[in-house]
Amino acid sequence: MNPVILVWTLLLGAPIAGLLLQALARRLPLRAYLATVAATAVFLGVVTAAGMIGIRFVPVLANIWILATAYAAYAFLVFSIGRLPWPAMARYGALIVAALPIAHGYFMGSVGLLALMFVASEYVDPPRQTLRLNQNITCLLTEGGGLDTAYTLRLHHEWPLAPWLHRQTDTALVEEGRESQIAADCAELRDRQP
Repeated sequence: MNPVILVWTLLLGAPIAGLLLQALARRLPLRAYLATVAATAVFLGVVTAAGMIGIRFVPVLANIWILATAYAAYAFLVFSIGRLPWPAMARYGALIVAALPIAHGYFMGSVGLLALMFVASEYVDPPRQTLRLNQNITCLLTEGGGLDTAYTLRLHHEWPLAPWLHRQTDTALVEEGRESQIAADCAELRDRQP
């Protein structure tokens, strides 16, 4: 399946999956339901923290599925706001605010589809060039990065004990016409690491 279409499908389907899981979880006893909500919140926190520090799976499809699962987990948590022991006005207000990212996802999946395709295709397209700078550091030249640039260099640190994971440690924008100097640019990017 085309990864861009997969992103689109999962963007539209994840909130529905979250709602269905919420309907199933509400049938659980209260203690089991609260444990499910807590486990979902921990999962979402781990995925968010990993994304913030740049840790990703090496296969792009694995990242897409993890993000879709995290999005469904977020939707599950949003729909669980209805069971909070808060006054009705506070619950409805929290539900409206928390549902805004879901509404934005549906906007991007419909009216904003062109923008979604640009963003998703930049993410899923294979790199134009890959350089291994040493045993644990790889430099990728990818498309896009901005209106005035043609390419982006992405520096990834890999772990021998977890070869399916890597951490993006730095990025740099590359002007068009500098593709032949990628090795020097990658070495400069690596050397500016703390």
